[in-house]
Amino acid sequence: MIKQLSSPRLFFTNEELCTIRNRLTSSDPNRMNINFQAIGENFFQEANQYCNEYRFTITYPNAPTIITMNYPIQISDILSLDDPPGYTEYPFWTQVSLHVKTRLETLTKAYCLTNQKEYLEKAKDILLSLCRFERWFEFPAKSALWSLSLPIITMCVSFSYDLLYHELSSDEKNIVEDSIQEKGLKPLLKLFGASDQHNIFVAGMSAMMIGALCLKGRKEDMDVYVNEAERYFSNYLDAKLNRRESEGLHYDTVALHNIVKALYANYRITGNSLIHHPYLTNDILNQIFYFQGCGNQATFANFSDSYTNLDVTSLLVLLSNTCKSPILYDYLRKHAYWSEDVLFYLKNADEYAASPDDIEDFPTSKIFPSIGWAALRSGWKDHTHMLGFTSSPSERDHNHLDQNNITVNVSGEWLLTNPGYQDYVPGPRRDFTLETIGHNCMLVNGKGQTTLGKSSIKQSLLSSFFEYVEGSSEHVYEIPLIWNRKIFHINKTNYLVIDDVVSDQNENLTYLFHSLGQWIEQSQVSYRLYGENHGLDLKFLHPKLVSSELKEFEGAESYGKYLELSVKSQEGPTISWINPLYGKAEEGTCSFINLPVKCKTDRLLERRAANYPYVYFHSQKIEDQISFTFSCDSEGDYFLYYRPYLSHKQGVYEIEVNGSIAATIDGYYEFELHGAIHDLGKHPLRKGKNTISFRVIEKNDKSSNYHMGMAEFFIKKEPLSDLVRFQNEKSPPHVKRTDELIILNWKDRSTNTLVINLLNSRLNVGKDYTDAHYFYQNKNRWGCINGSYLLNNEIWLVSKEACSFAIEKDGDLHTIWISSGTQQQIYLAAKGTVQSVKVNESLIDVKNSSELRLVIDKGEHQIQLRI
Repeated sequence: MIKQLSSPRLFFTNEELCTIRNRLTSSDPNRMNINFQAIGENFFQEANQYCNEYRFTITYPNAPTIITMNYPIQISDILSLDDPPGYTEYPFWTQVSLHVKTRLETLTKAYCLTNQKEYLEKAKDILLSLCRFERWFEFPAKSALWSLSLPIITMCVSFSYDLLYHELSSDEKNIVEDSIQEKGLKPLLKLFGASDQHNIFVAGMSAMMIGALCLKGRKEDMDVYVNEAERYFSNYLDAKLNRRESEGLHYDTVALHNIVKALYANYRITGNSLIHHPYLTNDILNQIFYFQGCGNQATFANFSDSYTNLDVTSLLVLLSNTCKSPILYDYLRKHAYWSEDVLFYLKNADEYAASPDDIEDFPTSKIFPSIGWAALRSGWKDHTHMLGFTSSPSERDHNHLDQNNITVNVSGEWLLTNPGYQDYVPGPRRDFTLETIGHNCMLVNGKGQTTLGKSSIKQSLLSSFFEYVEGSSEHVYEIPLIWNRKIFHINKTNYLVIDDVVSDQNENLTYLFHSLGQWIEQSQVSYRLYGENHGLDLKFLHPKLVSSELKEFEGAESYGKYLELSVKSQEGPTISWINPLYGKAEEGTCSFINLPVKCKTDRLLERRAANYPYVYFHSQKIEDQISFTFSCDSEGDYFLYYRPYLSHKQGVYEIEVNGSIAATIDGYYEFELHGAIHDLGKHPLRKGKNTISFRVIEKNDKSSNYHMGMAEFFIKKEPLSDLVRFQNEKSPPHVKRTDELIILNWKDRSTNTLVINLLNSRLNVGKDYTDAHYFYQNKNRWGCINGSYLLNNEIWLVSKEACSFAIEKDGDLHTIWISSGTQQQIYLAAKGTVQSVKVNESLIDVKNSSELRLVIDKGEHQIQLRI
């Protein structure tokens, strides 16, 4: 709280701008590991791009129209635009105003940090051009309130004016102040007395508050606007505490971002405490964190009109200044370290941060009864899973016909999926994205739900070993019936879903399960589903008379295949079993339950065939051993992989393949579950019989016994042709890059360490296989050591993150080509202390650092490290 009327004041004071400038030049470490210098470099690259451009273009995902805005921008460029096919009054101005807002605010901030006149002149040009627009809303025949461009332009003009106040002449100040009042605030007068929680109303009230705070002390009656916005926001937030409506996380968070920004400015200037409302400090944070995917991934359940990839960084950074939540800071530490919002709005980068998994007694699951949402999860880290469920009374425009809908995430991968934001163009994609057919719900006699809402969570129970939620939908189909869906989460390992339909007739029921993954049909009642690295088993336990079929929806094939399970309603409840799988088994899988066994105490072996098969050996002491025999069709070198079954009674054991030690496994876990796949390395196997043995070597301190559990292993023949071709290449190996890949040419084959993380990249490096390991214990950053190569399913190294590589040998020279049209962020890490980095002929001083982030432009660049 600053309580000052001199500018700048809305979001930054001169003292705060000075702090931000210091961040740009300081290399001091902080608790959240944020590299402010790198963020600043990226920010100024963007600012320079905007400063030097003469025009910019805007394209639309659902419209063929391409808008070109020339400088100075003028309203004539966006008047009289033709609606695309299937649309009436297409909101072109929304994207236009967002593009203008980004440029104006970026250039304004760049000037405030540097005092460079080029930034100032371009920012003033945009600011005054907007003030010359005859109006800030799109459709004159409609109410100005139904155009998002009105609040967007009002807020960005106010933002820029506050920061550039002392750089404007008296005439320019009058022009801007009159524009904010006449073109921004006065059209928003129609919101006075409003109670509707529509996102456009929220944006309008936010603009009303920010615009009035900007003019407070300069124009009369500004407190009237501020007080009206405070009234609306107070009622809005109070209603949210017991709301019965949610249009999905996207609209919940987008609306709140505007509210929080307005309330934050109001708190700073007037001291109003609405920013501390419990909905902002507790409820919305819970909704974000509980419906986040697992595996430390920043993705979210996309119920209703929402997306799995949501950017909630800006909202959480603003909330961090008034809400001291360790989980909030942990999210920012993991997912916002490259965002310019943390540079400008994060006040303290040394706050205590902790994952929800690391906070004692923090519940892993939560029910949101008023909006009819539930999250049943085993945790947030790797090798955890979550099931999101909605049975909601909400009947808003952005809701879908998807009552009793579920979605499942396993270790960061969405395996039972929803279509997310609806397609507004009439046709099959709209039918699929809006109606029941595109969701993990139920059809009745081949037809979906006809009514929004009319559903609720009836019962729930959460405990450390058992969780239960029941949703009920009444009269949402053409035929009057009640559908109760009960979900049990058992010992945080798997889910049991019981669907019970109450109807006077024997209806044909079809249960739907959607996924973008790979479906494997094991039987009419058993399916395995794989994503990129993880999977789940889906089995149907009741009734016995069922039929199932995998389908694609014509015209909406991009949403993946879906499974239809057909039953009769009078056969009783339908019981489905969902078991998350960590790691991904491949072809050549051998289940231990089917292998011949040799051990001194055979009576101690238990073969468990129900659901997901595994064997369990009740070993009693160190040196107890069990061996299994498996066969190979031909002699040769094979890659072997192993999946254990974990439990709280297991010890530490060693695996041998034909007498050679392959791995050491700690089988202890507090719950029983199937573990991740372990790479046992490359082994020579004989034609015919081979042996894999397991021997207890010690007891885990937390375990109550020495048991061992084995689920499956699989073997893959080494891709000799690729390896020989690679080794015989005369030219240095390289990685191809199109718009999605980067070309990496290794000039010196003797380089010791190389790490690259890039979607769909293929890495060819080194001469002889020696070893592969995780670099810096980060599972997403693979390393190749001492000239080795690393394979992943016969494809050279594949990963998800931004391009990265690490260098262990001093002075190694690398050449990188960026052939895509955008810049590429490169992450460098070294085994040792980096003294300097040379990019082309430019020397970058990075003393006492072991890592560095660079932003590389399109073209060829040589990078050399001195360690």
